[in-house]
Amino acid sequence: MVADQLVQASAAHNSPIGDLDSELRWLDGPTIDLTAERPEWRGKIRLITLLSGTRLKVFDNSEFLLFDTSALIPWSKCVASQLKPDDEVCVFRNEFVDDAREILKFTADAPAALANYHRSVARAVSRLAGDNIATKAKTLQGRMLAIDPKANLPLFGSICEWIDVESLLSAPLEEVRPHAPRDRDLFNIFMKGLEINEVLADQHWIYGVFATRSKRIKQGGYFHSVLMAALVDPDSLGSQFPDFDQDALRRVNVLAQENVETLVYNEAIS
Repeated sequence: MVADQLVQASAAHNSPIGDLDSELRWLDGPTIDLTAERPEWRGKIRLITLLSGTRLKVFDNSEFLLFDTSALIPWSKCVASQLKPDDEVCVFRNEFVDDAREILKFTADAPAALANYHRSVARAVSRLAGDNIATKAKTLQGRMLAIDPKANLPLFGSICEWIDVESLLSAPLEEVRPHAPRDRDLFNIFMKGLEINEVLADQHWIYGVFATRSKRIKQGGYFHSVLMAALVDPDSLGSQFPDFDQDALRRVNVLAQENVETLVYNEAIS
């Protein structure tokens, strides 16, 4: 799994698994409740039983790292509702998360990833029809509504702010904050409206936007997203952080494999 500060994505990521910085809540002995730390999430809940006897209480769409030794890239993402008996998954216990944090230390690079995001937006904005930010924002607004007519778009001024990034490219990195939607689903529509491909958009969210927002760089939700993204798509690390220590990723990969367990039962409980 992956690390102390990178940004994909995916999707995803809007994973409903609770912050891993918080102590995992144990219920009835070997049951790990991964829903308790995110009370704002709603949805069906499942109970997953592992071969070790450990049980995981999760949401239907909680994301897991699925391990398959026969695959070229052994790690892939899978939501809880799609997990099957005999699947092998990585379990995010506190000890594993702490050890992974010790190995992967590169939070200082997050502002550089945010700069990559703003450069990508600036290039896309230059291709939008319009002579100024307002007319380009109008074009983008139309595209976003065409992608999702039911999208809850903000006031027009916010869209203008999202694409008014040219001045940020020369500003000191430590002073820049993301010009981007705060909601992941809306961010995805924004990226599609700018015709930025899904893989790059996922990287921008995880390594740039999410990583640099209001203390999230130290939160488990961010670390969880980064860890999954970097194992599933290790090349994304190189594109966002050229100086990243690849040996550290190899060590975390080995550590993740040591925390793989076999799934026995997967049942909906609510």
